[in-house]
Amino acid sequence: MQAAITLLLLCAGLAVGRPAVQAVGPCTKLSSSTTKWDVVDFGYSATSDSSAGSKANATTTDGSGGTIRFRLANAAVEYKANCSAQSADGPDFFDGKREYACSVPVQGDKATFTFSRQTGRLHIKQMWRCAKEFTGFQAEGGIALNLTCGEGGQRRTSSPLRRQTAVSKILCDNSPLSVPIENLSAFA
Repeated sequence: MQAAITLLLLCAGLAVGRPAVQAVGPCTKLSSSTTKWDVVDFGYSATSDSSAGSKANATTTDGSGGTIRFRLANAAVEYKANCSAQSADGPDFFDGKREYACSVPVQGDKATFTFSRQTGRLHIKQMWRCAKEFTGFQAEGGIALNLTCGEGGQRRTSSPLRRQTAVSKILCDNSPLSVPIENLSAFA
């Protein structure tokens, strides 16, 4: 794959009138050989606060939500993207369909992710540029996480005039992990 990307960049550099040598610098070489991301400080939490109504099977959900956070490291760039999202779409909160943006410190670079709590699949997309070399890269990949989760709950009982409320919280953490890049393309 690295040879194909290097050839593409050499041709692109010539097509726009730049010397080919300039198109293949250290950032481009490192980017074209990047095979994974490192995900650090991954955390998922969910809180469900359900109140039992007057009917035995009626349940309303108030104050429920899920949060995901992690830092994304790519050996080809000098920064870590900060990725986080919140959702109130229960019961799993993250269905893998909505794309969330990560915060990156370099203007023009971009990182996004999707996460499915049900399958544990984390999917990442990233675009970065080698500005001094007039090249850029787009990468996409993912992994099914094997999360270690703990569930805690407490029951609060209120006066007879108020409803009984059950609160449960799920916390998941994962040690640092590698996410394979499944598709890498270059642009000039």
